Amino acid sequence: MNLHTFSTLCLITAVLPLIASAQSLGFKQKMADQDTQLAEELKTINDACGTTVTAAFDWPTFANNEADLQTYSASGYCGDAFDAAASLCADALGKEAVTKGIKSVSCKLGKERAVELKDGVLTYTLQWDAANNADYIKEYLLKTLQ
Repeated sequence: MNLHTFSTLCLITAVLPLIASAQSLGFKQKMADQDTQLAEELKTINDACGTTVTAAFDWPTFANNEADLQTYSASGYCGDAFDAAASLCADALGKEAVTKGIKSVSCKLGKERAVELKDGVLTYTLQWDAANNADYIKEYLLKTLQ
């Protein structure tokens, strides 16, 4: 486990109990599992781009969607953001832009899919029924990164 994966897991471990206190055991277990999977998915961008990007879920946005987490993989949806950014690192210009522009990724659940890059934080609002998420995020990054 590299230092950045360890740092992400430490952050998750510190924040998870605060968020999960009012949730069912099943939801808490699912959040922990998704956090572990998110750390694995994070390797996509860090390996491809040579970055030290961190990531975390905005768990309060998932609070009323316990049943959905039994059906959908939040880490898989969030992984689309990593895949999109990693695909830009195929050349030197893209790698430089990702390295300078993206420091962390925040994944949350919303009624509409959205992506925003502000002050080095890529915030991806996922929506379960949206398709072609990696392409959607990549298009945004191509327009936004410098």
